[in-house]
Amino acid sequence: MVSAHDELYDYFLDQLSKFSDNEWHLALFEGSPTEDSYSWCPDCVFALDGVKKFKSTYGGPVHFLQFKVGSKEEWSSDNPFKIRFPYLTDLPTAVLFRGQIDAMRVLAVEQKDLLYLCERSQVYEQQIKSGAWSPPKIRRVQLAQS
Repeated sequence: MVSAHDELYDYFLDQLSKFSDNEWHLALFEGSPTEDSYSWCPDCVFALDGVKKFKSTYGGPVHFLQFKVGSKEEWSSDNPFKIRFPYLTDLPTAVLFRGQIDAMRVLAVEQKDLLYLCERSQVYEQQIKSGAWSPPKIRRVQLAQS
């Protein structure tokens, strides 16, 4: 039987597999909703207003996605988001990806952190163009499933 957090993880892997090597994505990982709350995770609930403001105002080149990681009980066990890539340790966590490369992450995010990660993508792009950074070609989905 496939658990809910395994389905959520498979959805994350499916989305990750679609990330092109030269595209930037900002992924926000959060605790799943409860019957009466946005999330069982109090820090995720606290961050919600900033996330909403970010989503309503950001219009840059970084694609924004949100991923739920499961219930509090699922998070407390051997959750695939913790024991496999992206190896999360806390929620909410925002991860900046270039293709499938985890370029940068921030824990306990606020709106300013999401904006900062998006700005950093442009700095990294300048480093790539200047030759200061050559991101590796890696397919994390294949590593995570092996």
